Amino acid sequence: TASLADLSTPEEFRAASRAVAPERLRERLRISSDLGRQAEWLSRDIELGFDSIYLHNVDRDQEGFIEAFASRVLPSLR
Repeated sequence: TASLADLSTPEEFRAASRAVAPERLRERLRISSDLGRQAEWLSRDIELGFDSIYLHNVDRDQEGFIEAFASRVLPSLR
């Protein structure tokens, strides 16, 4: 089994991920396009004391992701 560090192209990553069922991802990752849900998760993390949180957007529209979070999620966390 290859590690992520061994995958050097999108094609290699796609091939390696074919065996991973979406249900397995949901067991280990927070997956949602619902910004309200994202805000709830982040609020709980902040309440638990996290002072650094890293977000990853898998969509190609990175600018849209940043704008949506800036206008609809971050204000609810202040």
